[in-house]
Amino acid sequence: PLLELDGKSFILPRSLGRFGRKTQGWKKLVGKLWQAQVDLGGDARAEFIYMEKGGSVPEHAHKGNEWTLVINGEFEDGKHHYGTGDLILLDSAHTHTPVSNDPDGCLVFSIVDKPLHFTSGIARLLNPFSHLFFK
Repeated sequence: PLLELDGKSFILPRSLGRFGRKTQGWKKLVGKLWQAQVDLGGDARAEFIYMEKGGSVPEHAHKGNEWTLVINGEFEDGKHHYGTGDLILLDSAHTHTPVSNDPDGCLVFSIVDKPLHFTSGIARLLNPFSHLFFK
């Protein structure tokens, strides 16, 4: 199964093929980030996130758990380096700032069971509204 974004095609692992067909379309976020939310039908929030080269997610902690699978490319978060096929599990004890310097960017599939909590910069202003972004 393929997932397409802005002229790029990504081969999804077979286990994620059905989720690629359940996206609600790509949305351009701040900077060099793209997001396609996936309806899992439950309380958790799932999404494909694409970071262009130099793209990053503002520093944040987790009120719950985050599971992230790197589908294509690589990124680092200030603590570790992750590449294609890596599965990352983070909980409320973790704070990180994902950034991709991969020339082709990085595509991940992420599931969170509680909203993110931004810990630095202007993104902290979003924290009172995080429940609005969380399904």
